[in-house]
Amino acid sequence: MIVSINIQGAGTVTGGGEYTSGDTVSLEAIPSLNMQFKQFVIDGNIITDNPYSFSAGNTDVAVYTTFYISVQNWLKSKTQYPVSDEEILSILSNRSIPYDSDTNDATKKQKDLAYADLLMLIVTSPSYGAEEDQMGNWKHKGKSVTMTGKSQLISMANAIYSKYGEISGSNRVIDITNRW
Repeated sequence: MIVSINIQGAGTVTGGGEYTSGDTVSLEAIPSLNMQFKQFVIDGNIITDNPYSFSAGNTDVAVYTTFYISVQNWLKSKTQYPVSDEEILSILSNRSIPYDSDTNDATKKQKDLAYADLLMLIVTSPSYGAEEDQMGNWKHKGKSVTMTGKSQLISMANAIYSKYGEISGSNRVIDITNRW
């Protein structure tokens, strides 16, 4: 019997290869940095145990393995600042996003608004240099750019909040004319 490994996402899986009927097949999924193991799918069965073992039979088996980036790791990757897990948890819970969930399971709106909330956290928190006008390097849409002050971060957050109608009556949007 041949066990073939198919991978979606970033990571490796041990245990593929050729086996004799009755042998124990031991699979182990090893996620790449910032990724998490989601599941194995074998003959249509979803298996979330990792590692996972089964007895080899007489027919070949295809193992489909899924790795994903969690929403909290995705959100953390959006900044160079060491945002705490508690702060990320607060942002995600305010947006009804489960902490360890797959980014593919969150809607675009949820992710966009969580990102805007992160921008505002950075701007308004003294521990992230909010008193400084120069914010330094910032990751935006997967590209590293230089921001020239808090006003640009606020502008980015305001654009996202506006897109989803969160400006009127919301405390999230800051009027930058009264900011300094």
